Amino acid sequence: MSEMTGYVGAMSQDVREMQNTMRTMNDSILRMEKSIYSLGQAFNQGSKQFQQMNPAGMMQQVLPGSGQRTR
Repeated sequence: MSEMTGYVGAMSQDVREMQNTMRTMNDSILRMEKSIYSLGQAFNQGSKQFQQMNPAGMMQQVLPGSGQRTR
């Protein structure tokens, strides 16, 4: 009986360690989700700024022959 009590105690310790590991993993995932969201926000803001610069119009000015044709 005392041997079985020892096994149950060891299992309880293992379960507590697994719970701690799961909490740590959940915290890490939450931090990662926040980082991914922030990255998405930054990317969206950057793309809006890029679109406002009108890159197609800029390229027409830079590349010869890509703008309007002269008569």
